Amino acid sequence: MSCIKNKIKEAAQKCEPSWKEQYRFRCADGTYKYIQDRGYVIYENDLPVRMIGSLTDISQIKKLKDQLTNEKIRSHIEISETALRVQEMERTKIGQELHDNVNQILSTARLFVDITHPVTEKDQQAREKSLEYISLAIEEIRKLSKELAAPQLKEKGLADNIKIMIDDIHLASPIRFKLTYDHDLKLLSASKKIVLFRIVQEQVKNILKHSEAKTAGISFSVKNGEVILEIWDDGKGFIPQQTHQGIGLSNMRERVMMYDGKVDIDARPGKGCRLHVTLPVN
Repeated sequence: MSCIKNKIKEAAQKCEPSWKEQYRFRCADGTYKYIQDRGYVIYENDLPVRMIGSLTDISQIKKLKDQLTNEKIRSHIEISETALRVQEMERTKIGQELHDNVNQILSTARLFVDITHPVTEKDQQAREKSLEYISLAIEEIRKLSKELAAPQLKEKGLADNIKIMIDDIHLASPIRFKLTYDHDLKLLSASKKIVLFRIVQEQVKNILKHSEAKTAGISFSVKNGEVILEIWDDGKGFIPQQTHQGIGLSNMRERVMMYDGKVDIDARPGKGCRLHVTLPVN
């Protein structure tokens, strides 16, 4: 019981009137109990001359505290997952509204502009520009509504949804993405898969918009009870401390913090960027 000896020695050296310590005690039958050991020291001329102590079995109290802690953790996870489900439902609803209603209005406006008969060359140019901008708006809304829609993780897994995203990117962008992953991703809950998908979605968008990269990679691995996501690119990089980190990164951190995960960014000018995310599997 070296911890108790050290506690008594420390209390005596500091002339403290009392001390207490908790530890686990192995019983004769092989079971363990949690013990609270408490002592009161009596001094004469600043020297300890006597000590009164007591031992209390706090195993049941310890068990109840652990149960309460576990209940709080489970409650926190349930609230977080409910918030994410509601958020995803709202995003999907907005995406559908944009696709079904706003795009329909723009398509109708394009039809009306298309049947006009310009008289002058200037009118013709205005008509062509109007059609061009309406078509551009329709395409942007189509992309946005697709981005807002919740990924079909039940029909297709997390990796399959990311593969589809990469295939779409390769059709429109010169940047080449590579995906590697562990099959243990199936162990993740649906909510955590959505969190990881949204993070990939956001960082890929950042790479396409800002990095000027030629190649990029997305990797998933499962180690020591954690899933590790890394997204890297060979672009122009930046100095994280001197760069405004907008809503996208804030959303990543908020989503990951719900599950006691971490988000780190390693970036340097001319050296690209690497996003490192860890989440507990369970």
